[in-house]
Amino acid sequence: MRIQSGRDLEEILDIIWNKSIEYTEKISRSKAYNRKPGVAITRTTIDDWFYEKAVKDVIPISLAQEFARKHDIMIRGDRGIIGSIAAISFKPIEFTYELITYRPSEEWNKSKRDVDPQSIIKYEEQFFPYVFANFDYIKNNILITPRSGDPVLYGIRGTNIDSLLFGLEAISTKDKIEMAMLFKTNQGTDAHIFPNSIYFYQTTEITAEVESIEIIKGGDVLIKVSENGISRFVIVYKETGELNTAAKLLQKGDLIKVAGAIKPSVLFGKIIEAERIEILELFSIEKRNPKCPKCNGPTESLINKLVIKLLNYSKNI
Repeated sequence: MRIQSGRDLEEILDIIWNKSIEYTEKISRSKAYNRKPGVAITRTTIDDWFYEKAVKDVIPISLAQEFARKHDIMIRGDRGIIGSIAAISFKPIEFTYELITYRPSEEWNKSKRDVDPQSIIKYEEQFFPYVFANFDYIKNNILITPRSGDPVLYGIRGTNIDSLLFGLEAISTKDKIEMAMLFKTNQGTDAHIFPNSIYFYQTTEITAEVESIEIIKGGDVLIKVSENGISRFVIVYKETGELNTAAKLLQKGDLIKVAGAIKPSVLFGKIIEAERIEILELFSIEKRNPKCPKCNGPTESLINKLVIKLLNYSKNI
């Protein structure tokens, strides 16, 4: 966020920090949940190195403090300074938007929002593909509303500002909207992916061949894959829903592209927690005639029927 003020920079930082502490203590209950807020402010333009590092890797607070010192960034707080410095060095080539609406302060403690799901569906149908990830059509759930008490009423995601602004009228709600803000974000851009990474806690993307599939206790799917002759393990958790269901249908020899975080595992040493799987090539394809929609029995192709008729006809000549 850019601000213009005649005040001293340190005075501005103190005002922002005090308001942040007030919010985190009263609304997000930072002490109860061990949250560690932080803010950062600067007059200079910051290179995007820190943002790239933060979105793809783990940054210790000592590195953030040293980076702030070297680049004349004033900071307050704890681990929250990492996200704050990353935000002010955010200069993406690809980006999306999120329009966030806010409720009056007297309604901040209410966890329930009254937003009409059908209006979200109609809105997405009208503005597709310029809006995305606002409704889960598989689980039939609203994705734009938080589940807890806080200032946010809803947030809609998209790639076009005009489409998002129209959402203020298109999405029906019985709740009051006090204000709205438009944010530039990296949602849906895959900015967090580090292709072919081998390091823990980075999100990698690999192309590999399926070696085996195992459904382990609880419903998670363990996939052993081969990448350039090296075996790796991918896990698809039951909670991923349709991704987990699709993973169970994979077979040995299928070529897939997997994106996911690299995590340590007691049993497998290093494992990829899949967040996306793309099927590039199926090892074997079995062709079958579709079932009859009336009797559910097997069907014949019209060509087969025609060949049989011709053979019978030639026999009768």
